[in-house]
Amino acid sequence: MLSHFTKHLAIKKRILSGFALIILIIAGAMGYLFTTSRAADENVTNMVVTNNRVFSLLEYGSSFQDQRIIAHRYVLSFDAQDEKAFHENHAQSIEKLNTVIENLTSETDKKAASDLKVYKQNYDASFAKLVTIVNNTTMDEVARRAAALQLLRTDMRTSANGALEKLTELETSLIENFRAEEKNVHDAMKAIQFSVIAAAVATIGLSVFIGLVIGGSIANPVTNLSRRMSDLANGDKTTVIPFQDNRDEVGNMARQVEVFRDNAIKVDQMTAEQEELKRKAEAERKAAVLQLADDFDHRTKQ
Repeated sequence: MLSHFTKHLAIKKRILSGFALIILIIAGAMGYLFTTSRAADENVTNMVVTNNRVFSLLEYGSSFQDQRIIAHRYVLSFDAQDEKAFHENHAQSIEKLNTVIENLTSETDKKAASDLKVYKQNYDASFAKLVTIVNNTTMDEVARRAAALQLLRTDMRTSANGALEKLTELETSLIENFRAEEKNVHDAMKAIQFSVIAAAVATIGLSVFIGLVIGGSIANPVTNLSRRMSDLANGDKTTVIPFQDNRDEVGNMARQVEVFRDNAIKVDQMTAEQEELKRKAEAERKAAVLQLADDFDHRTKQ
């Protein structure tokens, strides 16, 4: 089909059309690679976001454990610096937790994060009660410490255990999501490698095919026409001149060779006619000479 189309184009246009087709193939391959790389970029972005969530959650878990240590130390020391450290740590940890919650997409993860936040709020409320007990000057130090330890072992432990359970659940889910995104990135990288190889092979293969078709559409007719011209030069005027219907330079050459063949045939015909005329003239001359000789003999005998 391609060769049938190209034979009606001038050679220059044929070559330019081949270059245009190759450029379109390369552009298509580049577009396909761009689309594939965009998908890979999205997977990498998702993996980075999930990784940031995991680290934020781990940092929050570390901050929460620090708060528990500070709370225990506060019960033992009644030091106002520990109370201040607890609130500073709370401000930092709650910011990390809010960052994690804002970026969650799974409803299960959102529920776990919401429950974690509730447990943390209960823990903070229990610490506020702890501060009230410590600062209650109407009670002696032994009674305050006993009440503080009781609160630490009951309400605060329950809230802490609930928060740690939800924290572990959320960490497990996010780590699984990270591994899934990591696999997606790995698969996307393999897809890009395959796409690059496939696009390169397809581009080279199609370019070679187009080159062969277009080159063949030029070289084959010229070679064939050259053989027919050699036949004519050797005197074979019965040879058929092909490609006269082509609307390109080869067609023009073929039609000119056909004119040359027709002229050569006419020259042969004219030469044959002249030879025939010469033969007839020679025969008539010989006949006239014989007639004269006969007439002379006849007159001599008389």
